[in-house]
Amino acid sequence: LGTLFPLLIFTAVFYFVFAWFREQVCIIACPYGRLQSVLLDNKSIVVAYDHKRGEGEKGRKKFRKNEDRQALGHGDCIDCLQCVNVCPTGIDIRNG
Repeated sequence: LGTLFPLLIFTAVFYFVFAWFREQVCIIACPYGRLQSVLLDNKSIVVAYDHKRGEGEKGRKKFRKNEDRQALGHGDCIDCLQCVNVCPTGIDIRNG
């Protein structure tokens, strides 16, 4: 019984953290985001938003058929928000 009760409490706390505070733990306490900048070098492949390509001179704009985006000065980002939808924490990578 000396081991059973602490084990049950430990299991309940971790289940609560996993079920309720999952996204908050990823945003606040996850060490990956803090360690990622330390583990990078010049040859690392990084999935990131390229502002030069995505924004253009006049920023991003919704996609319209048969429009020359380069002539209008808009970048390649069509502002579909799929990058936000696929992120488990809902972070918009376009904002850093």
